[in-house]
Amino acid sequence: MSSPYIDCFLRPGAWFHARPSSLKRDWMDATTNKHAYRCLPLLHANQHGWEILLKQGFTAYWNGGPTQQDLNFELEGTSPDGSSPIVSAFGSGIITFHIPCLFSTPKDVNLWVCGRPNSFKDGAQPLNAVVETDWYQEGGFTMNWKITRPNHPIHFALHEPICFFFPVPRGYVESFQPRLRSFETDLERKEAYLNAEQRRIEFQENLSITQVKETIIPGMQQKKQWQRHYFEGKQPDGSTAHGHQTKLNIKPFHIEDV
Repeated sequence: MSSPYIDCFLRPGAWFHARPSSLKRDWMDATTNKHAYRCLPLLHANQHGWEILLKQGFTAYWNGGPTQQDLNFELEGTSPDGSSPIVSAFGSGIITFHIPCLFSTPKDVNLWVCGRPNSFKDGAQPLNAVVETDWYQEGGFTMNWKITRPNHPIHFALHEPICFFFPVPRGYVESFQPRLRSFETDLERKEAYLNAEQRRIEFQENLSITQVKETIIPGMQQKKQWQRHYFEGKQPDGSTAHGHQTKLNIKPFHIEDV
């Protein structure tokens, strides 16, 4: 059975680069003993799609006003295809990035479009969108960021990831019926949950942690004492969870008749 497709039709002459998103983040590298990389759900989110890179660096300035003219840009260098990567299309301090292509997905599959997961920019917030790319073929989508701090320069570097996307089945979230249940209806689950909670409490109490002025210093044994149950997909009885993943294998874009 062949893999489902995501087709990306490029505008003639346009510069475009999309790639599988890396699990690496600068702020995670900077945590003590790179502790953030021990959180597997965080790593999965980091890798859960493709990121689009910026073709030309710039700095945005918003004076807090509502009009398009209240947002200005200072571009760096030259654009590789001669067109600007951004525009003030909506006013209100919203930066609109041109995505110079048309995406096409299988029937009943949308694209979730957002900012790069677990990445941050002081003074600006990426806006999320869900696009029905299986049928909407009259135009592509744009990526938008909302400036949250007026009179604060917002810098985007050359080749910085400015957009992230991944496929979602249309209607999937609506197919679920969420329920509130008492643990008393599932005593086995209750016992496993409370036992795991007690193990976490004891683990944290046994960590050697000291404080020097305002600095928290984890103990030397913290790395060795790291609880790896979820990372390894281990059930309370020692068995391995079905289908457990420690790393995602997101395929790169295959270049065809470009």
